[in-house]
Amino acid sequence: MTKCNTNQPIPPSRGSGGDDPPRRVQGRALIFLFLIPLAVVAAFALLSWRGILWTPGHVYQNWDRVPTPYAEEMRQVADISKHAWASKYDMGAPGAFSGITRWFDLVTRDAGSYLGGPFIVRWEGPVYAVAGAGGVAALCRLMGLGLWPTILAAMIFAFNPRQFSMAVAGHVEESGFALAIVPWVLVLLFRAAADPSKRRFLACTLTAGLLGALACSASPFGIVFYGSFTALFTLGQTVARRSARPALAFALAGGVALFLHLHWLVPAASSIIHAADFKHHQTKEEINDHYQGIYRRYSAPLRQAMLGHTDNYGMGTEYAYPVTIKDNPEWVGAALALLGLAILGGFGRVPNKGVKYFAALCLLMGFICLAGNKTLAGAVFYEKFLNRVPILFFQMARPARWLPVYYFGLALLAGLGLARLLDWSKGSRLNRATVLAFAAAILAVYLHPYWTGQLTRPQNATSQTMAMMPQPLSPAEGTLSKYFTNDPDDYRVTVWPTIAGPTGDVPEPPDNGLTRNFALLGKDGVIGPTYIGEPYSMYLLGLLHRPWPVTDAFGRLLGLAAVKRVIYNQTNPYLSYGSFGWMPTTKRGPETLFDPGDLIGPFIAAQRDLVVDPDLAAPPEAVYRNTDFLPRLRLTKGARLAAGGFPLLLSLANASRPDWADEALFFGADVTEAELKTLGPGFGGLTVAGGATPELLLPFLPANAYDGAASATLEGSFGPLAPRQLDDPRHGGSVLEKAARVSEAPGVVRFALIGHGTMRLFLRAGAESFAGTARVSLDGAPVAELVAGQLGRGIDWIDCGTATFEPGPPHELAVDIPGRGVIVSGLLAVPEEAYEAARDKLAALAGGKVRVVAEAEEATVAPVAPMAPKLFVPLMAQGADLTVASENARLDLADPRGAGVVAVEGDAPGEVVYTVRFPEPVSGLTLESYPRLFGDKVETSYVAASVSVDGGPSKLLYRVEGSHDDRWEDVYKRRVVSEIKGPATTVTIRFAMRQAQLSSQVNSPNQPMRLVADTPVPGRAVLSFGAAARLPATLAVAVPVAGDYAATLRLVGKAGDTVRLPDGRSVALAKDGRNDVPAGTVRPGDDGLVRLALDGPAAVACDAVELTLGEAGGPAAGADIAYKRQNAGRYDLTLPAGGGFLVFSEAFHPGWGLIVGGKSLPPLKGLGFINVYHLPSDASGPAELLYRDEAIMAKLVPVMNAGWIVLTLMTLGLFAPDLLPGRRKAPRVD
Repeated sequence: MTKCNTNQPIPPSRGSGGDDPPRRVQGRALIFLFLIPLAVVAAFALLSWRGILWTPGHVYQNWDRVPTPYAEEMRQVADISKHAWASKYDMGAPGAFSGITRWFDLVTRDAGSYLGGPFIVRWEGPVYAVAGAGGVAALCRLMGLGLWPTILAAMIFAFNPRQFSMAVAGHVEESGFALAIVPWVLVLLFRAAADPSKRRFLACTLTAGLLGALACSASPFGIVFYGSFTALFTLGQTVARRSARPALAFALAGGVALFLHLHWLVPAASSIIHAADFKHHQTKEEINDHYQGIYRRYSAPLRQAMLGHTDNYGMGTEYAYPVTIKDNPEWVGAALALLGLAILGGFGRVPNKGVKYFAALCLLMGFICLAGNKTLAGAVFYEKFLNRVPILFFQMARPARWLPVYYFGLALLAGLGLARLLDWSKGSRLNRATVLAFAAAILAVYLHPYWTGQLTRPQNATSQTMAMMPQPLSPAEGTLSKYFTNDPDDYRVTVWPTIAGPTGDVPEPPDNGLTRNFALLGKDGVIGPTYIGEPYSMYLLGLLHRPWPVTDAFGRLLGLAAVKRVIYNQTNPYLSYGSFGWMPTTKRGPETLFDPGDLIGPFIAAQRDLVVDPDLAAPPEAVYRNTDFLPRLRLTKGARLAAGGFPLLLSLANASRPDWADEALFFGADVTEAELKTLGPGFGGLTVAGGATPELLLPFLPANAYDGAASATLEGSFGPLAPRQLDDPRHGGSVLEKAARVSEAPGVVRFALIGHGTMRLFLRAGAESFAGTARVSLDGAPVAELVAGQLGRGIDWIDCGTATFEPGPPHELAVDIPGRGVIVSGLLAVPEEAYEAARDKLAALAGGKVRVVAEAEEATVAPVAPMAPKLFVPLMAQGADLTVASENARLDLADPRGAGVVAVEGDAPGEVVYTVRFPEPVSGLTLESYPRLFGDKVETSYVAASVSVDGGPSKLLYRVEGSHDDRWEDVYKRRVVSEIKGPATTVTIRFAMRQAQLSSQVNSPNQPMRLVADTPVPGRAVLSFGAAARLPATLAVAVPVAGDYAATLRLVGKAGDTVRLPDGRSVALAKDGRNDVPAGTVRPGDDGLVRLALDGPAAVACDAVELTLGEAGGPAAGADIAYKRQNAGRYDLTLPAGGGFLVFSEAFHPGWGLIVGGKSLPPLKGLGFINVYHLPSDASGPAELLYRDEAIMAKLVPVMNAGWIVLTLMTLGLFAPDLLPGRRKAPRVD
């Protein structure tokens, strides 16, 4: 019997030149070189996953789409890839790219649903590890490696920091699938190139293509890994063999994989060519800017990239291996040793140099990609190559996503390096044992987070590090998933909170998947994660998470999105990606983030139209029915031109006639004059919020009349509005804010005005609370100003008057900004003649029918005291109504909104005293402060805070003392919250200090040092937008056309309170809380403003004003539409006679066509976010709503199914001769 030395490389065949496959290995060698490494990998996988494999329950993981436990949910996930429109994500979005995972879904999710999610989520990691290690072991055989080098290579490939990160982050489900298949594809490509038989060449190539199609279906990561590995492998083989045969095999296999993905490639190409947006309702440019920042921010330093590691645990890196360069020197030593082995292996002789070249290329490419812009090659790769292929750039801009390439190369080369050491030590058992012990020690240290069980134990240091911890299955989740899947009615649901995430240093795992599964409950959903980007859903998310309710008619707004039921998980505190959640970071930064606590419960309790659903009881999930539900498809008889964006919809929902929002409203920013002319006689009338009249004119003005702030000259620090539009319901609710910029510091926005003649100028701007006063000037002369005040200002139009320009150099409109928080959206500059012509067209369109809604706190002529459930008074805000006195203290006021520091830094003590007065007694107060102390070695530093209420005795709130370590505390270390009992009208806060500071920051999501006053609203009324204007107050409301308007005032106070109305009458409020009071007829002045003077006690406030012209009643009643949803991209319906406007509550996209009578009608954007179709009077009978790319995909899928069958049968037929009994088998090539 021939003995096989399993520790040494097998020499090449004679005459092969060192590049042909080794001789056939039989018997015990096959067992040693292949099965034993797999057994070792399997045993290590069982050891690493031991904490979950046999524990009851389900593993709910941390990121993105949670692995689902129930079969119904698994099939809902799989259904996404079957259609070109992704309806489950918020209001829907182009979904052709989702078709990538169609074959993966059929294999793992549709078929796996019979095994169940709990089984799959436990075993997919170990199974993928063994399968991928088998392919690596086969590649090691091709290089002639023995047993121990093969084990080392297989272990590094199957268990490395990136695989660990994917497992705990929930990404192993798809990426692990691809990485398990790709090594086998490489083995097949090798055999195809090496086998002289044309039949076997074709058989191996087709098999590689079929497996490649499966690998590519495991998300875009699968495409990247397949493409990267096969391209590098082909390059290495081509150089080594100096033959075109490897390239031919690569091309044929790639062609097969490409063909089997035409079902999504063709509609995706159609989507890119035709669609206005690229992904998740964002343009290619917007997403490109975002991912450019990610690539630069998370590029790893060269030393870390060299080790295939990064200490940057930011969200964007998707890296969560629990070691650091500083704290784990032993791991760094092990990583360096493995890298040394890999470098040594690069100089070793192997029978198949092509595989070694491939490994070296992988290691080099992985290093370059992880280092990103830290190397010239990386910068060129990302910015000059990858950036030109948007879909790849958006998926692979995070440098850590390239780590599998690094580890593949490291695994093979480290195995080669160990083989060289064993070769040098042959003849000495001691030397060989020493080498093996050294390799085992390195591997044990390198993989210690695995074998110590950290995969299944909570980690700290990063909010993304989540252990795989089984939780009991949620019966409520099972009940709801079955109910909604089997309910035949078509509607949407929404799940609150939207994202339940980790909190604190050691996060707890989620206990169900409802808040993370993007409504995978058998119904479409809204209010998903904020990155989805659908504008209306994002706006609803912002409304939901205010400090107190801003509406009691949220169901009306949900109804516009066809939401019928609300699921509320009462056991999860609210956390989210937004700035109002708490996601601690490991680096110095915004660590004073606060958990806002119980927001959703009080919000639901305040809603008039959300009632407990009697048909569903699934504790702890509370299920509510929306009594203001509107069907996804409905018919309205009339349509109007509107202005004000989503804030208008909120104002209408809060109005005395909330059904005004049910009509088909077209915002002026969304339509053109040509489109309006196609709408027929059913279109007419105006609906406008506050001073938004200039938006009504946009369809009738030149296309370039409005210039966004992004194209202006910006002096100072400015950022986009999008990341902060969730912070205020008055901001970010219109497409006009796409180009808005928010100041981060003092600065100037300059708009160049080119041309001559008389121009009308309107600046679109707003401000956050206490942002100071922004001054607007034209060629240096002041023309307007924006005063933020205590509540800030919603984004609105500021009339900058009329200017006459002479021919010559460009003129300039400048906005001088005092500090952080001023929003400049754009400038409307239009010739006077065009402006007047547009107003005439608008008056004709109005037809004497106008509705105006205005929030009183926004419409006051002069600043007044606000009414709100809470009042925030930043103690260092430069516009706050308070007095400050200090002694031996330094006050650095860094920003009008309240950023700065109070410092007493010498040996002598000092103090600062703040006095705050309120217009009405407040019931209680809370002081939030951030003391920072110096560790004085001689005398103790301290901060002592005391309070006096209404001139009473001073009471100590707290006293904190510093250490004696001769250093300043971290600025984020302390947050002290102190309760102050009311009632109180005047509050005096005294800080006595020594060697200490009081920090105050306003960079979101930090909060300044502030006093928070509880000011109960009479009757516990819910104020529109959360605030109202206390009386006395004078309001000025702009109206679009002249006429006699009927005024209705929304007054809030106690029963019996008397208010003097604008017409001189006095009325007594009939009840506590909200009172809708008719205020007679009013007319605008020559300036187009209706002025309303109100007088009354400060305990009464005006919440809103409604003005109507020529309105006899509510909107004309619509008609029900009989329809059937065939799938996400196709609806069959029957249209009644008589015409009108079909409202289709799906995210607006020009690809949705209404086919009726053989004609396809295009949609217009209605309500700022959905599809509306004008139906001619003769449009009736059967019709079809069809998404353009869905029609393409539906035609291609049968072809792809046939392709799989034909190619599989052809492959089996090509392999069949080698399987026939009695036929002499050809020599193996591996």
